[in-house]
Amino acid sequence: MIRELGKVPPQSEDSELAVLGIILTYPDAINDITEILSPETFYRKAHQLIFESALTVFKKIGKIDLITVTNELRNNDNLESIGGPLYITKLCNTSMSVSMLEHYALIIKQKYLQREYIRVGTEIQNLSFDDMNDVSDIVQFAEMNLLQISDKIH
Repeated sequence: MIRELGKVPPQSEDSELAVLGIILTYPDAINDITEILSPETFYRKAHQLIFESALTVFKKIGKIDLITVTNELRNNDNLESIGGPLYITKLCNTSMSVSMLEHYALIIKQKYLQREYIRVGTEIQNLSFDDMNDVSDIVQFAEMNLLQISDKIH
């Protein structure tokens, strides 16, 4: 929807690359961000799949690394769709300081929340332009969706 307006949705590719690089390089680091991030908070689909695979491996064995996440992606037929082994290996080369992990994760979450507000705002606008919609239904939709986003802030 945002691309139709000629604008790029809020995102931080550098933060996404840094988070993925850090968690693939430091086996226990993912534990520090599991309550901040979820796969959908990432903008790029490839990054969503990588993080989802990392979470799956983490739940199974309590830590992750490049090999375990790559195997999980391969087992789910997602390795090629994320760019193959070369892409995931490059992530490890882009890792930043592990001490900045939470900071990068919060940037990703903020950009995700901004995209969610834009999405809901666009839906409210579209509903409002349709004369067939009752205003009370639009208000209920807006309140429910804005409350759901607010719940994701903390």
